[in-house]
Amino acid sequence: MQKSPLFQYSLTLKVFISAGIFLLFMGIMLAVLQRFQIQEIPVLMFIIILTIILSIVLLCFLYYVTFPLQNIAEQILALLTGKPFQKVTPQSNDEIGVISYFFNTVTDRIQDLSQDIETGKRISSELEIASKIQSDILPKKAPDNIIGLEITAASRACSEVGGDCFDFLNAKDDTYIYIGDVTGHGLPAGIIMILVNTMLKALASEGVPPKDMIAKTNTLLKNNVSSSHFMSFVMLRWQNMKQRMSYIGAGHEYILHYSQKTKTVQKIKSGGIALKMIPNISRILKEIEIPYQEGDSILLYTDGITEGRNPNGEMYGIERLLKAFEQHASRSAEKTFELVTKDFATFLEKNHVQEDDITMIVIKNIGTQGKKESANFIVNVDKAKNKINSDLWSWN
Repeated sequence: MQKSPLFQYSLTLKVFISAGIFLLFMGIMLAVLQRFQIQEIPVLMFIIILTIILSIVLLCFLYYVTFPLQNIAEQILALLTGKPFQKVTPQSNDEIGVISYFFNTVTDRIQDLSQDIETGKRISSELEIASKIQSDILPKKAPDNIIGLEITAASRACSEVGGDCFDFLNAKDDTYIYIGDVTGHGLPAGIIMILVNTMLKALASEGVPPKDMIAKTNTLLKNNVSSSHFMSFVMLRWQNMKQRMSYIGAGHEYILHYSQKTKTVQKIKSGGIALKMIPNISRILKEIEIPYQEGDSILLYTDGITEGRNPNGEMYGIERLLKAFEQHASRSAEKTFELVTKDFATFLEKNHVQEDDITMIVIKNIGTQGKKESANFIVNVDKAKNKINSDLWSWN
């Protein structure tokens, strides 16, 4: 609104000018009557003229002051009570015009805020739907027909939708156990994760060999997903009848293998190249056997574990994870998982703010005496503070 430093056509000035003009007019009328001693003008005529003048002044006051203020008051009341309201059209550049201007500015900001809130609600609802879909397709337990393995696994996204995935797939006498990590997190990473899980399940159900499953999934992502995200991935192949374990890697983290015989942990490079980086990875993929004996354990994880930082900014790192796993891997898969995650959580300290998705799987070879132990998938995020409350991961 354009106005001079002293409010152009100030309301106060208008009132004083109106009053001054009225008093001046009355003074002139009285002076004329006294000067010329005009006795012929009836008192009634004088009253009529005075009434007309007063009416004009009153109408001007109503038009320029009372009505605009009443309109502003009505719109403010509607705004405060949540009823429909309209902007006020300024009729002048005085104080009332300024009030109208600021009222309109406030209503613009409120409308913008309301739109932002509605957009936020819609996005939040869509994220909840995506999170529910993701939760539904991830495993709640390991397959019942795994022979000789005891498994405990868990995953937690750092937002409503995560980019980590894991699953157990059955194909004839084999069981496939895989873990993947999409770069970044949130909805884009979650969509890729859902695509990979769905594709692998479909291919496994058709009896496609593991190397071909991974190669076809890579081609699907490369040809159909335009985002810059890619996915590190490793798949274990457990031959139930032969009791043999092998792996096929696609640029994922180390596989940690605990040997019950030597009581030590070996870091195994997963090899390969991450999914979606190049169109065809068939020739790069290699299936390599692990000397996996009864009593041995394998730990799979995503970099949310090794890159977790404590309040001093220090990363947990692969060596700490290896040491914790080596210390506890002689126990059951469930107990090993519990103690390793406890070590991880102790390092991070309480009130840790999770900055990346985390997933970990512990697989113990118990021979033909038993089957799987357990497999869990949990998502529990405090959206307000992005802090995790978890018994499983051991921080509060």
